[in-house]
Amino acid sequence: MSKARQGLAFYVALCFIAFIISKIVIAILLYKRWKRKHLVFLKKTLKLNTKDIIGSGGYGTVYKITIDESSAFAVKRLSRGTADRERGFERELEAMGDLKHRNIVTLHGYYTSPCYNLLIYELMHNGKDKREEYVLDSSLKNCPTEEINNVFRIAFVCLEPDPSNRPTMAQIVKMLE
Repeated sequence: MSKARQGLAFYVALCFIAFIISKIVIAILLYKRWKRKHLVFLKKTLKLNTKDIIGSGGYGTVYKITIDESSAFAVKRLSRGTADRERGFERELEAMGDLKHRNIVTLHGYYTSPCYNLLIYELMHNGKDKREEYVLDSSLKNCPTEEINNVFRIAFVCLEPDPSNRPTMAQIVKMLE
């Protein structure tokens, strides 16, 4: 092999090694950034208190967590205990996990512990693009919130992917009473 070819082969090998090293460095930096954001989120989640509450209902409480100026999440904390609540958590995870639509908030993650479950959603923004406007009929303004939430829970159960897990009409009527 001539010296020119050897020089070219050395140069190509050196460029390839530099390229691989740059990708490894970028991956490490991205991982550190993700890990730092994850730790901030974890710390804020562990410090949830009443001033962070943005809503509550029969199944749990929703908190607002702000990570930085551009990242805010709604964290739904569900109490554990009954088998019904566990099934509700699992159903919500299954239904919301794959759902992508501009009018429905995105499920970003979840956490389970012996005492409670957390569902982490995109935070609904206030302003012109209030997502509630797409869901709630304006004629329901005087309707009790708990009644609306109950109807949403029933609708959610009816969306169960496995038909054998969906309630019958008789069960739905009973739930509405």
